[in-house]
Amino acid sequence: GYGWNAYDSFREFRLSVHNAYLNYLFNLGFIGLALFVSVLAAVLFNLRRGVAFASGVSKAYLVGAVIGVTSICVNLLFGEIYETALMMWAFVGVSLRMAVAAYEERRSNPYPESDSRSAIIAEH
Repeated sequence: GYGWNAYDSFREFRLSVHNAYLNYLFNLGFIGLALFVSVLAAVLFNLRRGVAFASGVSKAYLVGAVIGVTSICVNLLFGEIYETALMMWAFVGVSLRMAVAAYEERRSNPYPESDSRSAIIAEH
């Protein structure tokens, strides 16, 4: 790549890239693009894992977070999200904390009280 925000500094390019992934590829190269995509993939992986372990309102919120982050990934194909980037990463941070909390809660208590059949099987 040419460096951070290099595309914006070139005088002969007056048009926008209109694709965040191409923008990262141009500015940061293949390594920068791979790191950006891997961060998005890690976020989606952890949110989906949180959905599997969450229950109640947390599960509904995390399903919405998975759908929201997926839609942002698709939206990045067609433009940038400069204005809402800080709110998006704050939303992702809160959602990831909920996912980690659900995972840790299930890991510490693999047989929740609502699942009496599993508890009975575990006792025998």
